Amino acid sequence: MGAYNSHDNVVSVQAAKVEELQDRSLAEHWQQQQRRMFVDPNPQARIGTTHAHDAYFMRGRIVYHGNLWLRKDVRGQGLAEPLTQLGFLLSLLKWSPDYLYGLMAAKSAEKGFGIRVGYRRFVPRGTHWEIAPGHIRHDDWLVYSTRADLFGLAKTILRTSGEDPE
Repeated sequence: MGAYNSHDNVVSVQAAKVEELQDRSLAEHWQQQQRRMFVDPNPQARIGTTHAHDAYFMRGRIVYHGNLWLRKDVRGQGLAEPLTQLGFLLSLLKWSPDYLYGLMAAKSAEKGFGIRVGYRRFVPRGTHWEIAPGHIRHDDWLVYSTRADLFGLAKTILRTSGEDPE
């Protein structure tokens, strides 16, 4: 999803993708995909096996919400929260996921950024790396919302905007 200013210049980008994980948990998916994407091309990296506790129980239709990018000149204007929430709600409408998750730096999670953008559940460990590739954070948290949490987010947005969701 892209956001544009009045001159049709891109000021924000975010991405999401859906995974159908009926036959394996999110943690098992990470074991396979993170190894394939990061370890196979980088033999120094080693993925561990003790990922976020909740990831071992998360199955079904699962959306990964990637990073939100904001152009430098529009940062600090309060756009990150509503744009991220819009991305969450578009994912809800498009895929009706069982879970929507991201991986967030511990510092951001501890400061409450995750709750402000719409995540409702937090696990102080995301993916476990014994030796992480250079560009992967070692302190990420699993942050996620269930489908019911996303419906709750939509109702909260409507209620605070003056609309009655009932």
